[in-house]
Amino acid sequence: LLDPRLAAACEAPIRGGVCRDEDGGAADGLGLMRCLRSPAVRARLPADCRDAVTRRMLEEARNLTLDVQLHRACSAELAAPPCSLVAAGGGARRACLQRSQYLAGRPEEARAEGEKVGAAPPQRPMGKECAHYLSLSEIERADDVRFHAPLLQACAAERASLCADFPAGASQVLSCLLRHRTHRDTSPRCAARLLEHQQRRMADFRLDPTLTAACADDIVALCPDAPLGKGAVIACLIRKEAEVAAKPCAHEVHQLAAAATSDVRLNAPLYEACAPHVLPGGECGSVPPGQGRVLECLKSQARLPNGTAVLGAGCAAEVASLARTQARDVHYNAPIVAACAAELHDAALCGGVSSHGEGEVLHCLEEKRLEPAMSGACEAAVTKDFVQRAASVDTLVALRTVCAADLALLCGDVLRLNPE
Repeated sequence: LLDPRLAAACEAPIRGGVCRDEDGGAADGLGLMRCLRSPAVRARLPADCRDAVTRRMLEEARNLTLDVQLHRACSAELAAPPCSLVAAGGGARRACLQRSQYLAGRPEEARAEGEKVGAAPPQRPMGKECAHYLSLSEIERADDVRFHAPLLQACAAERASLCADFPAGASQVLSCLLRHRTHRDTSPRCAARLLEHQQRRMADFRLDPTLTAACADDIVALCPDAPLGKGAVIACLIRKEAEVAAKPCAHEVHQLAAAATSDVRLNAPLYEACAPHVLPGGECGSVPPGQGRVLECLKSQARLPNGTAVLGAGCAAEVASLARTQARDVHYNAPIVAACAAELHDAALCGGVSSHGEGEVLHCLEEKRLEPAMSGACEAAVTKDFVQRAASVDTLVALRTVCAADLALLCGDVLRLNPE
């Protein structure tokens, strides 16, 4: 099943046992090709073999039929709408399968997306075998933007203008493009492809090679029971950010938390739980995503002034969890960061306050919000945030930290009834 050029280029490492199976036997057929595609194995291959494998993967990225195992496993899904309506070539059918997999179990989002493009959602759920091999295929290709043909085509100009200094591979180009998703020079077509890719990454940490390498030990230590998919592992890391041991992992988790609080579409658990409220027709469906706007809307809907609870229980729990995350670090509160940009850089105000994840900067802004040097926009944003957070000691992080002993002594019974 190896083409002659690839077989010739990789003969030596294959004979040398680079693809031994778990029992020590030599992998063959489809298993051999799957082994050679693995990022860990590719990194150890001689240059000529690695180039041949990369060339084959580039061909597979554009033509799904060349990825024999995946094409065979997903034959039923490819024969039914929506993927049967997609023309072959250019990686479009692989992209259709990826989007269908992401939308599986998200009926509200699938329905809204179908209405937007004038297409019906999939008529049958994705089979387990197709989902399994599609996930493996995505993990194998996560480290190089060239293996994502539709994205690469949509973002060709952005790659040349914004990310030209990064070589292909090691996910550097892809990471650069994702950082520039909301950049003013990024086209809507490129931004849409990047959003879809980032949503899948945030739902499955294994699609983020940098995070996977940086957080391998912390994931095992802190989130051993978190199920794969739907963002459970990333949500766990964000929730336990203070316990992360590895500095590279802490850096990655900080970036993830900032993304998850800025754009709810990148927070898989919240987006799924709150779909009826954030999709068109919902209470926050008309709010433009990004800059924390939708999350602010959800927080305002959590409990109306008359005491009415609008959000469902699952959505309310996710919003409360994210509000606690925001309370730890001002960088997770996009409206305040935007409104208080000058104050956060002014040493006479809060520019000299270091954040250690205990609400230090927010506490500083609260204390100085009425000073003459504070802008009206910053004062308004900080006041609104403080009023929201004052409803629960869980989101008054500075107070809870300083008064930990007194809270335990005087209010322990109440805290045990309402744990974080």
